[in-house]
Formats: sequence, structure tokens, C-alpha cells
Amino acid sequence: MPGARAPNLDLKSSALNLHDLNLLQHYILHTSKNFSLNSRKSFIWERIIPEIAAKNVFLMHLLLAVSGLNLLTAQTPDKRTSLTLDSTELRTLVEHHQKGLQGLQERLASIEETNAEVLFAGSMLIVAFAFGSLRAQNLEFLAQPSQNTSPRDYTFPGHSSSFGKPHIQWLRLVRGVSSIARHSWKALKISRLRPLLLFSNSNEDWRLLGPGPLPTSVSPGCARSEKLSLFATGATRAILGLRIFWRTLKVARLDTDSLAPSPTSSTSPDINGDPERDEFFTSQEQAISVVEQMYQRIIYVLQLERIEPCSSTRDIQAELEDAAITSWPHLLPETFVSSLDSEGSPDIPTGLSFIILAHLYLLLTLLHELWYLGENFAVEIRKIHKLVADLGDPELFSLMEWPMNVVNSKSDGS
Repeated sequence: MPGARAPNLDLKSSALNLHDLNLLQHYILHTSKNFSLNSRKSFIWERIIPEIAAKNVFLMHLLLAVSGLNLLTAQTPDKRTSLTLDSTELRTLVEHHQKGLQGLQERLASIEETNAEVLFAGSMLIVAFAFGSLRAQNLEFLAQPSQNTSPRDYTFPGHSSSFGKPHIQWLRLVRGVSSIARHSWKALKISRLRPLLLFSNSNEDWRLLGPGPLPTSVSPGCARSEKLSLFATGATRAILGLRIFWRTLKVARLDTDSLAPSPTSSTSPDINGDPERDEFFTSQEQAISVVEQMYQRIIYVLQLERIEPCSSTRDIQAELEDAAITSWPHLLPETFVSSLDSEGSPDIPTGLSFIILAHLYLLLTLLHELWYLGENFAVEIRKIHKLVADLGDPELFSLMEWPMNVVNSKSDGS
């Protein structure tokens, strides 16, 4: 590969050096080809980012960490649950990730002097690792390695222990990328990484469909995908269900407030309400609007397939990728994200937040051709399904029926 060279990582032994070269080879031959379904974006991952990483050690650490993660999670589920990993290889993966993350943080401390391409490439690799690590989410040491814990002490997705509380820490990492992009937007728009910022279907052309409910049919080509068909026919009802439950929940809380005495008066109701609770409900409403916006983009793309039928579901996914349906994390209000991050047991309102999150995760399951999406988020949706079921509210639980039907459907016509 022109411009790419083996990393100089100050390794302690020739065996480890050989392992890193194998990771670099895996990235070049496999990982880099599955970051995007768009040829221009794929070229960036295959050629440009390795070239930048060859001149920046911390980027090479991140690149090798992502490659190792891809290699780790590329096993089929039956093999992955019984996989015995070499502890040295696993430890190397962790070290690459930590050194890369530390290097990026150091560069961010002097952001004005750092090349915009370097920062953005680093942030994108961090995001790729965050997405991909959901499949290995029981390997908690990937985020916080412990000197006293062996990699062999952790299980892999597929074991019952993986169905705990949904992981949402990655959301903050992804949201951080947008701040880096905004800071260097002008420089990035004329850089070699420019294609990563271009999304031809990321617009509001869906408004051309006019007022009214979302269309409930797809083109014959799209119909080969049971998943896309179920999505198209159920999206309108799903959004309506979220809004109705949110409105009912908010009204119920307001009624409760009106019956409570004011903290400043023993005779007057508290007309000011609870500002924090009001902000919480507002953030949920905004999050539902993000769901609707992304769903509208998808339906519009599927409608365009009637005009220019695609040849495969992979082509459809390429069009959906260009609708920037993975960009929703940075659109969410901070209050909404914080509501998901509570240490305590969730209540009914928080359960609704998780259901909204499940509807957003559903977007990422549609891009199943990309190794760091697809089934990774299907697992997270199943976790949310279990969490909501435990809350014991039938009406709330019914909001998970459609996402689960889509998740469990076939992605193609096979």
C-alpha cells in the first residue's frame, strides 16, 4: 500500500511485533473494506487513514486496536462462545486501545497545533472501536483494564451474562466526535477525509412526500428484505405509539403535581412544577423527534427505490448509510442521555427513554453489512426488551413489540 508502513511501536519482543504486523495485514485486507458501503468512503478507510496512521504512532495504535477487535468479533456466534483467546494477544489489543486513546487525548490538549486530519482520523477510529466493542461488551477491561484481572475471566456475547443493563457509555464517545468535527470543519471540508463528511441523502427531501403519515410500502427490490418491509410498514405506528405514551405519562405527572401542595403555600397548587422533570420530558420529546426524522429519511430512500430499483439489499444499505442514519447520537439532548446513565433501577419514565433508544438502535440494525453495526445493536435491543419487561407495565412493554419483530426478521430474501 502506497504511503503505509509497518508501525514503530517499541514492542518488547519479535513475537509481539509479528502479531502487530498480522493485525495491520488484517486491517488492510479485511477490516478497512467493511467500514462503509460507499466506495469513496471505503477508499478513505483503506488507503488514507493507514497513510496518516503510518506517520502518527497513536493513530497506528488505534488502527491496530480496531483491527484486533474486528478479528476478535468476526467469529460466528457458536465459535465465539467457546473461543479460547491467547491472553498475550488480548492484552496487546487492550494496550493498543489505551495507548491510542491516551495519544488522542494528548493531541486534543493542543488542538490548535494538531493537524485536523490527525484528530478526525483518531476520533473516527475511537468511534469504530466503541461501536464494535458492543459485541465484546463483557470484556470490560477494554475500557478500564485491571492489572489484577485476566482476559480469560471474561465471557463473550452469547452467554446469558451478556444480557445485563444496556451499555450506553459509547454514546458519549460518539457525541465527542461531532465537537472535533465542528472545531475543524473548514479544514476537514478541504482535506483528504472530506468524503467521510459527505452524505447525499442527509437532508430534508423527505418533506417532498408532503403531509400525512409515512408511506407503508416499499419497492419490489426492497421487499426482498423482510426487515426493511417490516420497518416501512410499522414506522408510522411506532412513532405514534411513542408520542401517545409520552403524552399520557406527562399528563399523569402534571395531574400528580396539581394535587400536591406548593412548597411556598399551604393553599395554592404548585403551578411552577418541577423544572428538572419538565426538562426530562422535553428531552424525551426531542429524542422522539430525532427518531421520526431518521425514520423519515429511511422511508424516503425506500420510496426512491421505486424510481431506481436497487440490485441488492447491500445497495439499499449503501443508500441508507448516505442518509446519515448513524448520526443520531449527537442530536440527542444531554438530559436524555443522562437519564439513561442512572445508577439506580429504572422507573416507568426512564423505561420510556430506553424504548426510544431501542428505536434509534433499530436504525443501526438495518446496516447489517457493516461489521460494527447490525447484530451488535440487535443484542442491545434485546437487553432493553428484558429491562422493560421487568418493569411490569403492559402498555409500556407493548411499545417494544414492533422493534423486536424487526430485529428478529430476516435481513435479506434468503
